[in-house]
Amino acid sequence: MTSTPGFSLQVTIYIDPKDVERWFELFKPVFDHVIAEPECRFFELYQSFDDPGTISWVENWFVVFLSFATVTTSLGELDRY
Repeated sequence: MTSTPGFSLQVTIYIDPKDVERWFELFKPVFDHVIAEPECRFFELYQSFDDPGTISWVENWFVVFLSFATVTTSLGELDRY
């Protein structure tokens, strides 16, 4: 089996449940930008049924980790969101 360079990023955040809808509105353009990157193999987003303010996501990237810095640097324009 051939291995390919890449890594997965797993994130969990905690938001006041009253702010979740607004967070999703603000997060949508970021999500769209990230999944448009050719090195992004998948991006899965989850919300806890028991605690709606707990949001997690998993990103799978097909790059060596040092190259990821170059990709994320280009995301600096997302500061406006």
